[in-house]
Amino acid sequence: CFYNLVTHNIYMPPEDLVEIPHNIVVLEIPNELDLDPVAVARGYGLTETTFLNDHPIRASLTAKVKPLSGSGLPEFIQANIKRLAQSQNAEERTRKRGR
Repeated sequence: CFYNLVTHNIYMPPEDLVEIPHNIVVLEIPNELDLDPVAVARGYGLTETTFLNDHPIRASLTAKVKPLSGSGLPEFIQANIKRLAQSQNAEERTRKRGR
């Protein structure tokens, strides 16, 4: 997920985003089997120990913090900038024609 380092909340980028947001990173959280293999087994109606051999309970888990550069967000922003420029050019051409 995208995560705001200042507000400590998940960040949902707006669809019209045109610049890299500050204090936002990609937060990679361990999967549910690593977080709680017993609860996952219960959720599927299996015995509580079903996943423990492959996913033992660990004393500590950490999320990985990654930069936005590998997330696809920079490309999304560039596409928005291009789309906005095309839209503005089309509006300008329409105004010049007197329509």
